[in-house]
Amino acid sequence: MRQWLSQISYCDDPVRVFSYESIDSTNMELKRMGAPAGTVVCARYQSAGRGRLGRTFLSPDGGLYISFAIRMDGTMTATAKAAVAVAEAVKDTFDIDLKIKWLNDMLLGGRKVAGILAEGFYDRMIIGIGTNVITPQSSFSEDIRDTAASLIGANGSEAAIEAYRDNLIRCFFSAIEKDCLESYRSRLSTIGETVNVLQAGRTICMGLVTGITDSYHLMVRKSDGSVIELSTGEVSIRNQQ
Repeated sequence: MRQWLSQISYCDDPVRVFSYESIDSTNMELKRMGAPAGTVVCARYQSAGRGRLGRTFLSPDGGLYISFAIRMDGTMTATAKAAVAVAEAVKDTFDIDLKIKWLNDMLLGGRKVAGILAEGFYDRMIIGIGTNVITPQSSFSEDIRDTAASLIGANGSEAAIEAYRDNLIRCFFSAIEKDCLESYRSRLSTIGETVNVLQAGRTICMGLVTGITDSYHLMVRKSDGSVIELSTGEVSIRNQQ
């Protein structure tokens, strides 16, 4: 474990970064620490990573798993700003353009390379980001091998993970304090797609994604012409079914 005091600050306080080779969950570690806003925990491997809706988040070696404690914000806004930060950090580090699948998945060529989980914790929020950086394809379980990808693959170096980590920390604290709506909207892969809308794992309707609102709600036009705004739930693209 190490503490890194950088020139980055959050709300005028220095950012503190704690780094592990392996941990159960970076989000859980921030909770155990009772960490103040501006604290970061990162690891190369997680044994108990979690995704949205309580799902297991596979966290093999070769990735970067990082969590940020910030002041309380709306969950959707914080998640969207984190997605923009990932896209900017990946572009800065690897010159790769990522797309965002509403609300919290980052895509490369249609495959997921990163996921984001935002959780409220007392008067703070914890934002966890898991990114496959140099993860070999063989590390992915068989059920996600065709839908998951790594940014630069197993031929990448350890230095690449460190460079991406430092850029992501910088981009994250920059994004969290600014308006990211247009940046998020411009990267959204879901606009123009026909999707199934799922809640609690069950399809409730189908429709065409027409955009997002200023609150990052997804706008879906159903076959009867009515438009619904989604603030929770998931969407799956019809042609991927």
